[in-house]
Amino acid sequence: MNNKTKAYLSKKRNFIPNVDWFDEHFTCNFLYSDFKVKEGLNEIRNTLAKDEVTSRILTHWQSEGLISDDRPEGRGWRKYSISEQIWIKCIIKLRGFGMDLKKIKRVKEYLEIYYSDKSPSKYPLLDFYIVLATSSEEPVKLIVFQTGEAILSLQRHIDIALQYKMIEDDFISIDLNRIVNEGFKNKDIKTDYIDYSKSNIEKEVTKNIFEKGIRTIKLTIDNGNEYHLDQEFIIDSKRELEGLFNKLEFAEKKEKKMGKKIIYKITENKRIRK
Repeated sequence: MNNKTKAYLSKKRNFIPNVDWFDEHFTCNFLYSDFKVKEGLNEIRNTLAKDEVTSRILTHWQSEGLISDDRPEGRGWRKYSISEQIWIKCIIKLRGFGMDLKKIKRVKEYLEIYYSDKSPSKYPLLDFYIVLATSSEEPVKLIVFQTGEAILSLQRHIDIALQYKMIEDDFISIDLNRIVNEGFKNKDIKTDYIDYSKSNIEKEVTKNIFEKGIRTIKLTIDNGNEYHLDQEFIIDSKRELEGLFNKLEFAEKKEKKMGKKIIYKITENKRIRK
């Protein structure tokens, strides 16, 4: 951790209790890695849409140190990386909430605290959470306090911090998933805003409890690493039987006569990693 990082973190009033998770996923697996995605996020090749922000405002933001101008001698079209574009969208949103430029600059300092000239990332934290927003369905938020103090985090970590009063102040919440989705127009980035805090098995069981026709759900654990989820459907229509059976990946079907009536039973077998 460099001196700039230590200085910023020492002034923090609000904390997210995700130290072990952060060290594993960001510090160990992302910050010092050679992932090509970091180069892609920081390749300067894109222009801003004309209706996003005027050239005059961009020039003012550059003079205030919020964004940089990488044009030779300041001439030609302004171009930005994906990461810079997303940061500019965050600035626009913060300005929309009335935050002044000095406080927004403090947000930028937070995004830069792990910067190294050996890495292509101008904003390492932002790049990390952009990747999370594109590769998982969890909501990612940039929360900004009145002072300009900022935190990028998964929503579930924010929820825990609020529950245990580790966040003391009110804040502006910016939905990074939505901004990223706008930046990747050819990719449909899905976000789970309801069940994001649940494990895979919790999501699967919750979803299927209310599934039409399910009579029983059986859950077993195999060697502590994998769940086996067996679900039994009872159907009285052969047409519905075939329709459901064709949708399921691993399932068995049987028919049983009850008096003059025939019912059909489908057992679905799923394996879900913990």
